[in-house]
Amino acid sequence: MKKTNEKEVRQISCSELRAVDNEAGGVTIRGYASVYGQLSEDLGGFREQIKDGAFKNALASPDLDCVALLNHDNNLVFARSTSGTLKLSSDKEGLLSEWEMPNTQLGRDTAELVKRGDISKMSFGFYVGKDSWEKRNGGKYVRTIEDVKKLVDVSLVTTPAYPQTSAGIRSLENYKEVQAPTDNKNEIRKAKLTILKLGKK
Repeated sequence: MKKTNEKEVRQISCSELRAVDNEAGGVTIRGYASVYGQLSEDLGGFREQIKDGAFKNALASPDLDCVALLNHDNNLVFARSTSGTLKLSSDKEGLLSEWEMPNTQLGRDTAELVKRGDISKMSFGFYVGKDSWEKRNGGKYVRTIEDVKKLVDVSLVTTPAYPQTSAGIRSLENYKEVQAPTDNKNEIRKAKLTILKLGKK
């Protein structure tokens, strides 16, 4: 299947997001930027889920350079994997991220907003390595992200924003194009069976 090779962004309601005072006098942020096996809301004609272990290759890559941001803004940086300030891991729940907020005005203010519950969502930016599609009962399409080729950022997000799904929608169109010949064959097969049945009368 042809890939779009474009960055995609997904936002989730992160009930596990925590801001905890640590022994060093700072604030540690800990939360799941992605969860496995849970269907998303409708993303424009399809729903999506992340397969367990989808981040394995991205996290093991020597080229991993992921940043923790606010609202996916590269000017609002909290931590970075290459500097060791951002810790990323995958467990049975999903992609877990953890970092200590920097002692900056932005860091202190954002930590306070997380503590108050004003910021309660996380998001991640990524490039797809491998995905698959299925058409379920009722004609609903479900996309499964099986492998994340590159993890770009994990972000705290302040307001719900519609996920960037243009690449996902194009991937769905590619899937439909591939499936179309098969669907046509099924229709032809059904038509032949109908003709045979009519001929037996």
